[in-house]
Amino acid sequence: MKKPTFDLVLSKNRPHLNGTYPLSLRVTYERIPNLIGLGISLKEDEFNKIWKSKTPRNESLTKKIKLQKEFIQKSYDIIDQMEREGVELFDFKEFKARFNGKKLNIDSNLLCMYDRVITEYASNDQISTSENYRNSKAALVKFINPKNGEIKFNSLKTKDLRDIENYMIVERKLSPTTLSMYLRCLKTVYNKAISGGIISHDISPFNSKIDHYVIPMVRNVKKALGTDEINRLADYYDFENSPRCRARDFWMLSFYCYGMNICDILQLKNNNLDGNVLHFYRQKTMNSHRGNQKPVQMSLKPNAMEIIDKYRNPDQSPDKYLFDELDHKDSAIIKRKKIKKFTRFINQHIKKIAIIIGIDPKVSTYYARHSFATIARNNGTEVEKISLLMAHSNISTTQKYLDSLNLEQSRAISDNIYRDF
Repeated sequence: MKKPTFDLVLSKNRPHLNGTYPLSLRVTYERIPNLIGLGISLKEDEFNKIWKSKTPRNESLTKKIKLQKEFIQKSYDIIDQMEREGVELFDFKEFKARFNGKKLNIDSNLLCMYDRVITEYASNDQISTSENYRNSKAALVKFINPKNGEIKFNSLKTKDLRDIENYMIVERKLSPTTLSMYLRCLKTVYNKAISGGIISHDISPFNSKIDHYVIPMVRNVKKALGTDEINRLADYYDFENSPRCRARDFWMLSFYCYGMNICDILQLKNNNLDGNVLHFYRQKTMNSHRGNQKPVQMSLKPNAMEIIDKYRNPDQSPDKYLFDELDHKDSAIIKRKKIKKFTRFINQHIKKIAIIIGIDPKVSTYYARHSFATIARNNGTEVEKISLLMAHSNISTTQKYLDSLNLEQSRAISDNIYRDF
């Protein structure tokens, strides 16, 4: 088990009338702090003499030793006990219950299973997925406002999920796509509890035989640029080394690399490029398809190589990143933040260019992937081959990219249908 850290702090946002503050145990895990009240109050100068001082003396030293034994050592003893019991993932609610001498039925608590899933994904460096589950849990808690931090698995019925759906759309103003994502997270939490033998199959409202809940399926209109629009984007020029041109170049690189997403581009290393052949595994499937990862190989055209050579990392050691936006010392969280920041940089500037050259002002990095798929389809490429080029795990994913006609196609079909009227 990856262990949390412990410290004693004063809760200064809750002062007492006598000038003291509540003393709390701060439990920090995965950089997230949580507090447990200890039922003790101290003045700030007294706390500093006892706990903050490196060389406390006399009575202050005696009190520090007592606090260390009663709270810090007790905390580590609880962690050791959890490890002996075979607990693999730290759960704050379980720890707090043990610390306070209470028995928390972890297995019946939906929120505890959420925390386990969140921690599992975070420990696998799947930061984005972990954030999705964290946001899903937060939305659920905000709607239900549970007492004692507990929502029992058997307390949620189909009607409750429909009420949650309405709340998220009407009050929280969430998009249908975000709603669907949050509810899929909830369904996965139930499924993990079922597979772990914690609850029976029929406890889940998603499996109810009488009136099971069906997650709304959202099919967004797929956005793609046409060949003429992409050529206009490629021809755009601002000034040498301008931010807009840099953003445009990485958008074009994504398009030239079969719609490769920015996350994969930034995590390429020098040893992924052999001459003009690129070979790698998609980050999205590194953990979700461990037993069936499909290697991607691309033969890059001169226009893609020109962009790579222009921005390539000066350090071309095999294990260094192809581009220097990331550093090998970065943690998974830092990488995630840098990738999001760089993607935002591209999107902000590509939208400005779009307005100037007169193409869809909503264009983003996501358009590059859809544009590749659409143009490949329109040029007669078989869906199976497009799926391989885009490294999709199955052909149904590719079909979702291609299940809508672009505006030009719709107009052409419409003109043909109504030409005699």
